[in-house]
Amino acid sequence: MDQSSTNSEFDADQQPLVSVIVCAYNAGPFLVEALESLVAQTYRNLEILIVDDGSTDGSVAHAMTKVSDDRIRTIKQANGGRAAALNRGLVESKGEFYTTLDADDRCAPLRIERQLQWMFAHPQLACVFCGYDLILKRRRKAPLFQARSVDECRGLIERFRMPGHDPTALYRMSMVRELRYDESLRIGAAFDYILRVGERHPMMVMGECLYSYRVHEGAVTKKDPGARLKYLKEIRRQAMIRRGLPLEELENIAWFKPRRWTNRDYDNNLAARFVESVLCLRRAGRWGEAAMTGLAGAMQKPLDPYYYKALADSVLPLEFVKSLRKSPV
Repeated sequence: MDQSSTNSEFDADQQPLVSVIVCAYNAGPFLVEALESLVAQTYRNLEILIVDDGSTDGSVAHAMTKVSDDRIRTIKQANGGRAAALNRGLVESKGEFYTTLDADDRCAPLRIERQLQWMFAHPQLACVFCGYDLILKRRRKAPLFQARSVDECRGLIERFRMPGHDPTALYRMSMVRELRYDESLRIGAAFDYILRVGERHPMMVMGECLYSYRVHEGAVTKKDPGARLKYLKEIRRQAMIRRGLPLEELENIAWFKPRRWTNRDYDNNLAARFVESVLCLRRAGRWGEAAMTGLAGAMQKPLDPYYYKALADSVLPLEFVKSLRKSPV
């Protein structure tokens, strides 16, 4: 996939307003870092909408004393969850494009400029994702930057899978204006939204790591993986109804059946993320980074052999690793 076609600067008349929705609920000190990464964007024509979703920790007020920029606007509402906050941001936004930034994450200075260039180069797209890495104990690890074409993204949507990480998406408002996030889904509303966008419109993934996602020990999906599966099953059910598929098939999916939870369930299968990062780095010829990423993956749970898979994949012959991944499970 040729990315050089998106490297030119914007013409003077190609400076559309981009809305960035930041949903903030008790974001603590991380909100300041998130906002600093937005005001430092090389693309300047932004409106930054902070939707304070009923915070009680004073984090939004504190952030406003630390980050001053006339492009920032705060909107306060009673706590309704992330989907409700995103919908409020969509109602208030004025941009031709919109994206999101989780209140505890960061993005690279070139993120919006590069994604917007990509959208101008591919006017058929409703959204474009970028790659991302993880912030674990304040250190960035496990980058993932695998590019995906329109056809590859469509194939993933057809298999009920996400082409990219949801907060990295930049959307073309003219194509998604009528869509809203499902507020009944306390978990997975963005996944549901992306499925619905992908069912209607083409999307792509840029092969550049421009976003950093912070991993917390106390996330709700870690404390209660059963709740996550419950909502994911409902999202799959709704998608099957939209696509006219028989719902009986849903009960035969092993992933949704009751089982004993393991370490990988309580950390959203973080080990698999390190494996994907190792393979991504090796395909890019970044062998040293792949080895360090594999070691970092093993150190997440040093007593669990499963977490050493990324380390093994960083040193085994790549063709052998690929053959194992193609083997029946």
